[in-house]
Parts: sequence; C-alpha cells; structure tokens
Amino acid sequence: MAAKKPDISEQLAKLQAKYEASLPDRLNNIDQLWQALITNEWNNENLQHLHREVHSITGSGANFGYTELSNEARAIEKILSVWEKTASVPQEEQRSAVHKQLSNLSTFTSKKYRKKFLPAVTSDKPTDSDHSLIYLLEEDKALACALQSQFSHFGYQVELFTTEHEIIKRLKQQMPDALVIDISLEDVHLTGSNLFQSLHKALAPNTPFVIYSSCSNFEARLAAVRAGASAYFVKPVDTDALVETLNKLTYRTPDQPYRIVIVDDDEVLTKHFSLVLTQAGMKVSIQENPEEALDTLIDINPDLLLMDIYMPNCTGIELAQIIRQQEEFIALPIVFLSTETSILKHFTALRTGGDDFLCKPIDDTHLIESVTFRAARARELKTQMTQDSLTRLLKHAKIKENLVIETSRAMRNNTTLSFVMIDIDHFKQVNDLYGHLTGDRVLKGLANIFRKRLRVADSIGRYGGEEFAIILPQCDTASAKKIVDKIRDDFSGIEFTNNNTKFKVSFSAGIACYPALKTPEKINQAADLALYQAKENGRNRTIISEKT
Repeated sequence: MAAKKPDISEQLAKLQAKYEASLPDRLNNIDQLWQALITNEWNNENLQHLHREVHSITGSGANFGYTELSNEARAIEKILSVWEKTASVPQEEQRSAVHKQLSNLSTFTSKKYRKKFLPAVTSDKPTDSDHSLIYLLEEDKALACALQSQFSHFGYQVELFTTEHEIIKRLKQQMPDALVIDISLEDVHLTGSNLFQSLHKALAPNTPFVIYSSCSNFEARLAAVRAGASAYFVKPVDTDALVETLNKLTYRTPDQPYRIVIVDDDEVLTKHFSLVLTQAGMKVSIQENPEEALDTLIDINPDLLLMDIYMPNCTGIELAQIIRQQEEFIALPIVFLSTETSILKHFTALRTGGDDFLCKPIDDTHLIESVTFRAARARELKTQMTQDSLTRLLKHAKIKENLVIETSRAMRNNTTLSFVMIDIDHFKQVNDLYGHLTGDRVLKGLANIFRKRLRVADSIGRYGGEEFAIILPQCDTASAKKIVDKIRDDFSGIEFTNNNTKFKVSFSAGIACYPALKTPEKINQAADLALYQAKENGRNRTIISEKT
C-alpha cells in the first residue's frame, strides 16, 4: 500500500526545519566569503557573491519565522549594495562595522527570535463536484418535475420540496450547494416574511439561492436583493440561463488553476513559495536555472512569472528582456521578487519588461493575493482575445492552434488524442422559426453542457456558426464516442422555450484520432468527413472516422 502523501502544511513545517538546519552552513559560507574579501585584495566579483548570499538571507529569513534575521541582513545588504555600485574599497572603519554586523547574524537564529510556524493560507473556494445538490421549492408539482428533469441533463442532483416546512427540515440535515425558490411577490416585503427569516436561520453562510417569480417590476427585484437572493428570474423560466447562473454560483464552471512559474536560485525559499501558492489552489512550476526558463515557459504556458532579480549568470532584468523578445510572451505578467527597495531599480526593472515588484520577505497572504490578482487579470485579458463572446468557448483559430499543440504533446508522450467535430442539426430552422436570440440560447446551452461534462484538460471551441470542436487528450476513439454520445443524449433531452413554445434540438458528431492520423491537418479533415457522414446517415449520431 502506497504511503500517504503529507499535506502541504506538513511539507511547509518540514521545509522550515530544513531551513533552520541549513542556517549554520549559510552563515558559515557568508563568513568565509567575508574573510576572503578582507584578507585578499579587494575583489568586486567576490563582493557580488557575498551580496547574493546576504540577499538570500534577507529574502528568506522572515518567511521561516526569523524576521529579526531578515532585518539585520537587509541592513548589511544595503551597505554591500552601495560598495558594489561605487566599486570602491571601503575604509577600515566601514569594514569593521560590517564585520560586527555579520558576526551578529548568528545571534538572530536562536529560538528566542524565531516565530511560531503558521500553516499556509488555504483556499476557501469550494471544490467542484460531478453532481452538485440543488434544493427546489416549488408548489406546482408538474413544473417542479419538469425543472428537475432539465437540471438533471446538466448533471445536477435535485431534491423537490412543495412546502416551507419540508425544506427547512431538510436544511437541518444536509446543506445543498444552492436553493432555487418559486415565490409570489405580490407582497414585496420579503425580508420580513416567515420563509426568509427561517431560511436565514437554517442556511449556512454564503449558500446561494435563486428566486424566480411571475413579477418583473423593480420593487420585486429590490425585495429579492434585500432578502439575500443571488439571482432573480421571471417566469417562464429560461432554463439554460438559470443553469448558467447555477454553474457560476456553485463553481461548476471548471476553472483551470492559475499556472505560475517561479524562476529563482534560492531552492528552499522557492519551494516555500511554491507550497504556499499550491495550497491556495494554483499549479506551480519551479525553474532554478535562468538559462532553461524559456523552455519552461513554452511547456507550461503560465498565467504569471515570478522571478528574482539577483541570480548568478543571468539577472532577472536580463531574463525579462530575453522573454519580452519572444512574441508569444509579450503579454505574460512578470513579477519580480527581490529585497531591492530602490525606486530607481524598480523603474529600471519595469522599463525592461517587468509588471510589478514584490519585496522580500513577503507575507504568505500578501503573496497569494498579489499573484491571484495579477494572474486573474492576465487570464481575463487572454480570454477576451481567445474566446468566443457568445459561448465563452475558444475561437476557431485558438482551437486549431491547440490541436497542433496537443498533437505534438501526444507525439512526445506516446499517448492518444481524439478530435471531435460537432454540428447542431437543422440549426437554420431554429433561427428561422424562433429567431436568432433563441438560436443563441441554444448555442449557449450546448456550450454549458460541454463545460460541465468535459475535463479541464480538454479544449472546447466554437468552430464557426453552429459548429463546435473538442480536443480530448489521452482519450481513444471508443472512449471519446461514449463521452460525446452521453452529451448528445443529454442535449437532445433539453427543452428550449420561445414564447411558451417548447422545442428540442440534437447534434451530429465526427471523431478522428492520433496516432492513427499523424498530423493536425489530417486529423481535422478526417473528423470533418466523419461529421459529414453522420449528417448524411440521418443526423443525431456520432461516427468515428474510418481512417482510425
């Protein structure tokens, strides 16, 4: 039986112990560098080496509980920085003062100065589940059953309640992911109603609930907001819009974790940052060698790069300039990590390609918030450039680009890949009969199912009009067909509404794969041909390319 992997808090505690154990050697190395500097002829290269070692203590000490050690090292580093910039040999009195400060560093490594270890900040974002639980309060049993059926096609588990007493009793037993409530709003003083007083007492904090009603006036909407409702819908309910709202409220839209690359030669501190950001739900990759940073960026395609300024062989500022010369990384946020406090140095770093500065030592919570903010904004901008505005799926050019990337990855890793082309059946009739706005709701409804049913690693794109494309890495054609057929069955069961008229829609699909086909172009062509065959053979079916 495999040994249980220690949680991140345990790993951080072990890392702190490792750092404590390394301090004597670190300080001894600093002492040896200092002795070599003052014993032999003054050498600016040796001074730079000493500066880097002291810089490392400044940036790392406080993160492992040694705040006073960091403060003392910072004071020394400022003096060394001036000596380095002026390239002058300090006077004996100045050297004597620094010698005394260096000798005192070991004093601040005693337990007297060490703060108690605190576990990393954890992410409070709820995890996504395959079947989020929804409580539906609806007196009309026929409408309740219809909504339950529709929700189930999108993967929700729904429990029905017809009375206030039933739902309050159930809330005491198990908390849902969200509530959906039908309510009469003739009396708009919701906050004082018995139902909402009882709900506020029974609901766990931040549990979202959605109201739908026949009232559409401002007073009713205001009353719903004051009662704490997360969303408000007017009857007849637009089911796919309601589902999209529930996806957001219950975090069922599967967001990829932020991808962060850290380039820093301080192994222990970098590992600490990595664990802290991982604990907060991010995916972190470490690169200690600046010379290999470009390869790492190409492989990871990060949302943000954290990088130290002072590194041997290649500084952070120099590496930022190299990165900015690569067209694909023009928009990549680069955040420098450094003990540097000089505003002039900050401006120089920002002018040569950086976006922000985080000064070491940096509090774990501050690190998480800063990285999250920057990464979220970068992803939002990237989304605007690469996603279709209606469906929020990848645009045509991006899905084709991803097919090239994933085919290359499958080739390198000797794995399979399936590519699916999908076309909504008789979509022109939907637009002609019900209008383009209703047609847009159909497109968004299918996009919602794709996001729910497929993995984070899968790529989903709007290929054009009513056509969609899906890339399924590490998935053979038989498995891909099962996945697509399940989505097809669920989609064909959804009832769309237009002016009280209900209708259903289906789609056809074609699948091709790697390694049966070796290039992205051939895979694309084969999937398109298989889709054409599915439509010719009667539609509402999935066909695997004969070339696979």
